[in-house]
Amino acid sequence: MIKLSRRLDYAILAVSHLATRGRSTPLSARALADATRIPPAILANILKDLHRAALVRSARGVHGGYELAVAPEELSVGGLLRALEGDVRLVECVPSALAGVAAGGVAVGETPSRSSCQIESSCPIKAPLRRVHERIHEVLNGLTFDQLVAEAFAAPFAGPLAGPLAR
Repeated sequence: MIKLSRRLDYAILAVSHLATRGRSTPLSARALADATRIPPAILANILKDLHRAALVRSARGVHGGYELAVAPEELSVGGLLRALEGDVRLVECVPSALAGVAAGGVAVGETPSRSSCQIESSCPIKAPLRRVHERIHEVLNGLTFDQLVAEAFAAPFAGPLAGPLAR
């Protein structure tokens, strides 16, 4: 199963909240934790890593806090994933980078790496899995935080029992 880590899920939520505020008003870690309901200790570690990756800025003092260091339209979910968790592979035989994939299946700027898969040379599903890998990364790289925020806040949150299960 492909699943985002809880840490990455929290990071997406925190960055989304910061994206709604713009880059002019810092928000304290406590206020961000309260607004997003992310446990403060986990959020502090996420913010530290986001700061280290130059995705957020921090300011100390009474009016200090955190704000995005990049425009929401310039940061994709794929970029956040790479910043926090490094390169991700769907399977061993595909390139690990989430960057654009050139013809031949090697990510731009990446040298092909040796796979530890013993059946790679004769695997009949390598090419279809590579296409799945590329599509997932296209979606992650194509979804920017301005788009994510616009879609998330376009309709009011209907709650956990909305939709077909609410009947």
